[in-house]
Amino acid sequence: MTLTLFTPQGDLPQLADGGETIALTWPDGRHQTVCNAMRAALRRRPHVAGSGEVTTAQTTWHLPADLKTQPAIGMLITDAAGEQWMATAVTLAANGSRWVVAARQVTIPGGLADRVHLQTASLSKDTHGGQLLRWRTVAVHWAANVQPASTARHAADGMAGPAQFRVLMIPSRRWSAVLNQRPLRLLQAYPSRRLLVTSVEQADPLAGLLAFTAEAA
Repeated sequence: MTLTLFTPQGDLPQLADGGETIALTWPDGRHQTVCNAMRAALRRRPHVAGSGEVTTAQTTWHLPADLKTQPAIGMLITDAAGEQWMATAVTLAANGSRWVVAARQVTIPGGLADRVHLQTASLSKDTHGGQLLRWRTVAVHWAANVQPASTARHAADGMAGPAQFRVLMIPSRRWSAVLNQRPLRLLQAYPSRRLLVTSVEQADPLAGLLAFTAEAA
């Protein structure tokens, strides 16, 4: 968290919207409704990517300083129109009167309506000298788009089901350093899935989207 200075001449003319009621959802699942939130004018940029037309938008939200919980990177902001924004930076005004939250919105075909946990693992030894795998969660309830990429027939019942997935996510600098580590997995709450990541690549550099290739575990 850093402090940011506020000047009426520099900031007030940029506030395009009047106060609106918004909903905040923290990465750990906590919620709070905020009245009279203010935001700066929107900056939108559409372009065409491999998955279709992608639109990125950026804005800055001005929130009361007395929130129940400090805003966090990865927090979701749902505005009065029902559109969702992801917090990318959080600062506190120099006089402590409000939080200033930079937020980004990426609109892709299918949206980013899924929620996943990102986990990395470390190997250690148990008391008998055997290998022990410990999973550590580095991102909770992260916005994603989970797409089945291939199917396979299950030996138990002979039914075909998704075997490989392509998961689109907007990374955070807070956990991007773990993306080269293996094993790495994604947990999806609904429908319940455990996905073992096999590769991570840039899906759309302009939108900042990453594509995770993962197999059902």
